[in-house]
Amino acid sequence: MIKKTLLTFTFLFCAVLLSAQFKNETYVCYQPGDMGIGLRYDRDFNHGGLYMSGVRGEYNISDVCYINNHIKIALGGKLLVKSPIRQYLTAGIAYHRYIGVIDELNALDPKGLKPFSFELGACGSSGRFAIALTMDILKWEGCINFGVSF
Repeated sequence: MIKKTLLTFTFLFCAVLLSAQFKNETYVCYQPGDMGIGLRYDRDFNHGGLYMSGVRGEYNISDVCYINNHIKIALGGKLLVKSPIRQYLTAGIAYHRYIGVIDELNALDPKGLKPFSFELGACGSSGRFAIALTMDILKWEGCINFGVSF
């Protein structure tokens, strides 16, 4: 059920993005917490926008406590802030998938492995360069995004 809902939401999100002719931004994502690497795509409208990102990383806490694959997919919206350069506040929902969890010491909190969480952030662009910072407020996990506008 969750997979069908995520697929439907992703399809509708992409259809909205492709139907409008506004500013696009593509980013490379880096999550320091799990050394995750991924991609992010933004579509800006008149006073806001939408974004979608996907990141994959690994948590290596110790030899007996690690997560082989952490996959995060985030979808959200952007609200334009009045300023000389284009700046946005962002809010979104994130889906986390943990594969290969090894926890021999029972050190991982089960609440931290829940699949859904929320993220807040800010982004801006000047000329062709764009940057975005997001923070997953439930898992306390940050993400730095460097991109180009076109």
